[in-house]
Amino acid sequence: MSFALLRAALFRLPPETAHDFSLAALSRLHGRGLLRHLTPAPPPAEPRTCFGLEFPNPVGLAAGLDKNADHVDALGALGFGFIEVGTVTPRPQPGNPRPRLFRIPEHRALINRMGFNNRASITPSSGCNSAGSPASSASTSARTATPTWRRPSMTTCSASTVCIRWPTT
Repeated sequence: MSFALLRAALFRLPPETAHDFSLAALSRLHGRGLLRHLTPAPPPAEPRTCFGLEFPNPVGLAAGLDKNADHVDALGALGFGFIEVGTVTPRPQPGNPRPRLFRIPEHRALINRMGFNNRASITPSSGCNSAGSPASSASTSARTATPTWRRPSMTTCSASTVCIRWPTT
């Protein structure tokens, strides 16, 4: 299916539905080993070291796309050097009332007024697995708004992976 056809089909859906559908489809394709056949080769390695952490390349994904770290492995397979998940809050939040995501096709733009909709503190298994997932971090607002006893700690799981560790109590 061409990009134009896929885009046209997704634009027939409400924006937030298209967002959820696209992430779920990405994860399903990755889980079946098909994603690598549909995406271009990963970007060349251009390692960067920031704050003592080494990232495989400087292109990352900002917080907000994968609010609950449900699609980290699939997004990582796209070649991002790091992925920021969240925003994660101490308690679940519904976010702003719908509609909250708006398309502006003539400008190839979106307006995101979703808010901090999320299921709350995610588990370490969501952001890291034994095979090594991409670098992840909790967003700044989650780190600063979360009481000290619930703040995540970031640890390196492999040369290019940072895992979120959430306190269990």
